[in-house]
Amino acid sequence: MSSASNPPDIETRACTFHLPRKPALTAEQAGQLGERAAAGESKSLLAKEFGISRETVYSYLRTEAINR
Repeated sequence: MSSASNPPDIETRACTFHLPRKPALTAEQAGQLGERAAAGESKSLLAKEFGISRETVYSYLRTEAINR
């Protein structure tokens, strides 16, 4: 039997485990982002000021809207 068809052993699987990604913003920063976006500030400007991408800005705003 070829080794390609055998499942990986425990040691191999342990090496492929990845920790979750660290949040881009703290809870306080995320709150500030939401408040400023609600006040009408440009998402591009907010992204630059917080040092994150526009997509990350929208992701935080979606998450905030879901949690309301």
